[in-house]
Amino acid sequence: MNRFLKVVGSKVINGLGENIIFRGVNLGGWLIQESWMCPVSGEDRKWANLDTLNVLKKRFTEEEVQEIFDTYQDHWITETDIKI
Repeated sequence: MNRFLKVVGSKVINGLGENIIFRGVNLGGWLIQESWMCPVSGEDRKWANLDTLNVLKKRFTEEEVQEIFDTYQDHWITETDIKI
């Protein structure tokens, strides 16, 4: 039996030909800051993670930027959020 999943048309099937349905949550904005999840005041264009990084690099040292990102990622989604 082939254990790999494959796409057939618009379905994902397993080695037995069974349709596989993926279920999960979207943790958008957690590891990559997306403009629709983390809007930047006064910006009407799409804002990417790299834009945020570049602004922070102009204002802080490399160590401070890393600390900011670590703090953000540690608090955007917490263990308590997952347990709820």
